[in-house]
Amino acid sequence: MWIMKRKSGRNEYYERKVDLMSWTKIDLSELIHATFHNLTNDTMSWSFKNFLEIKAKNNFEDLKTASSFNKKANDTLDIIKFWVYDDATTMVVIKLKKNQFRIIDPKDLLKFGECDIYTLLNFQIIVENELFEAAAKAFTGMVATIIDKKLWAVKFDQADVHLVDKR
Repeated sequence: MWIMKRKSGRNEYYERKVDLMSWTKIDLSELIHATFHNLTNDTMSWSFKNFLEIKAKNNFEDLKTASSFNKKANDTLDIIKFWVYDDATTMVVIKLKKNQFRIIDPKDLLKFGECDIYTLLNFQIIVENELFEAAAKAFTGMVATIIDKKLWAVKFDQADVHLVDKR
């Protein structure tokens, strides 16, 4: 079992090393710089740590990871199914028909186009644990602010937004 402690203090548990391959290159880069504890002195754990360090030197080029990409924020969310606050990762997940976007910070919503912002307005964000209502409201509050002040991406020359696509 692999236990990862995020900067937020949240623990994540992974049964197999391949489960970590759903991470982005950015996540893996942070992982190799994190403190490594191997209390049982397991040789497989050391091998995996060394494997990641070697792959990091080549920017994880030949390692299958979740893709990160930049997109032009314009009418992408017209096929939205729902959006939900994921308390395990402290991100908002916007589930579309074929993929999903993970939004880390409410300010990232500033980079969406007008149509996308109104689409989010029409869908209530799902919060599975009521303890995280306030965190989710930061995202819905940002949608309201963007609409109120007309701050969508077109105003900023079609700014790019960094989203994570996990399939």
